[in-house]
Amino acid sequence: MNGYRGAPRFVPMAVAVMLLGPLLLSQSCGGGGGGGSGHVTPVMHFTCGGAVAASPDQISLSCPATSGSPMLVTVIIGGATTSTDIYGIKFDLVFSPTVMTFQAPAIEGTFLNQGGAATSIIAAPAPGDPGRVVVSITRTGAVSGTQAAAPQATVITLGFAATGLTGATFLTFENAEAVDDSTPTPTPIVSIGFTSSPLTVSFQ
Repeated sequence: MNGYRGAPRFVPMAVAVMLLGPLLLSQSCGGGGGGGSGHVTPVMHFTCGGAVAASPDQISLSCPATSGSPMLVTVIIGGATTSTDIYGIKFDLVFSPTVMTFQAPAIEGTFLNQGGAATSIIAAPAPGDPGRVVVSITRTGAVSGTQAAAPQATVITLGFAATGLTGATFLTFENAEAVDDSTPTPTPIVSIGFTSSPLTVSFQ
């Protein structure tokens, strides 16, 4: 027999160089004498600005200065709040759907579920209006409202994905209010305001 079955076959060095030489040369030279002709596609990203610092009794928007897609926008409430009886918060976020779209699910913050209270969350595009997200987050059951005691607390975090088109948009509150736990109808809390300063978001 000419050796064990399955024994490795050794390729002579000269043959190996002949086989691998063109490949090694191509890799070391970038595929051509000009140092490489491949085109690198630039990475597109969100930029976001206009966020205001948290202040007592004010609900505002926060965003990263730059982000990939999706971009997370955080709704924060500044404390200490005058009201100690905040039971629910609702608002619309309005933006240009040509630049970005809402990406579910929303992420609950640590504000309204304080004390282990159960909460109910709604966050979805308005029917027929892809540039509007309707948001509602409320405590549930026979529990009292709560208070923001720290300098700021997170109400909810919302994700927005890029459509892939370059452009800019504002992200603003509409139809916004905080309510107490009055029954049978919750009463708006006039001491809680929503910032009128929009976020400025661009994708490029």
